[in-house]
Amino acid sequence: ARNTTRTLAAMEEWRTRTSMAYSWETDQTAFDDMLRGRGRGHRFTMSPDARAAHFRHKLAWCGYPSDTLEADTMGTVSAIAGMHIPGSRRLFDVCITNVTRNLLFGI
Repeated sequence: ARNTTRTLAAMEEWRTRTSMAYSWETDQTAFDDMLRGRGRGHRFTMSPDARAAHFRHKLAWCGYPSDTLEADTMGTVSAIAGMHIPGSRRLFDVCITNVTRNLLFGI
């Protein structure tokens, strides 16, 4: 991720989520929750209905169709993927609810 306003906002959200997590949760768990559009502290603060409502909010906020599955909201291969060199990172465009609709992220 590059040093941009969107990246800084995403990393701040990640830091906040990591600081309030259960002891068994890792930084990877927090990032996965962000990509899936799960609410902060959803494991201990949200009922199943609240989680479903938050996911519907993600779909609307990120501009996904209302019937989109969670696994299909975790990012798409970036349009610049044609520039990919074997062995280098893959770039994805991701939407992090209430943070940024378009974060270019490499893994």
